Amino acid sequence: MFKLIKTLLGLFIIFGLGYLFAIKGVVFYKIPSNSMKPTLEKNDRIIGINVNPSDLKRGDIVTFLYPKASKKILVKRIIGLPGDKILIENGDVFINNKKITEPYIKEKPVYDLKTKVPKGDVFVLGDNRNNSFDSSIWGPLPINDIIKKIIMIYWPIKRISLLSIKPTFKIKIKIPLHKY
Repeated sequence: MFKLIKTLLGLFIIFGLGYLFAIKGVVFYKIPSNSMKPTLEKNDRIIGINVNPSDLKRGDIVTFLYPKASKKILVKRIIGLPGDKILIENGDVFINNKKITEPYIKEKPVYDLKTKVPKGDVFVLGDNRNNSFDSSIWGPLPINDIIKKIIMIYWPIKRISLLSIKPTFKIKIKIPLHKY
């Protein structure tokens, strides 16, 4: 019986890993700079998964090829979606004329900016707003340039955390009630 359980557990692990790597396209990255500090720090190790562009939302952290050099991968947070009006003024960020709360940033931006995100693009910023090479400098990012959505920091151990996982299923637990 123990051998059967061990075999089934092994198969579950193999199929689970196969699902993650083949279907979800799990990729591991090392953060090269402090542009996403404090959320992601230099040398953090993170996990990214495939994402359908239509499933992206504001606040998602994504990897993409730097628009000016096709081999350099950057990591930033999506701030604006297609059609959004972005205004950065006096250190505050407004999306469609509504001020957003950003508890994840290192410090408020010291620059002003006004733009509208074109159809098929997103607007991405680093959490370290004043030390990030992002859409505030080179403009909106084509949504099809996004490679992965970042879901987890896995190293160093003291920083292990889930970043943005949207469950694709719900678990319902039914507990039978017994009358005695």
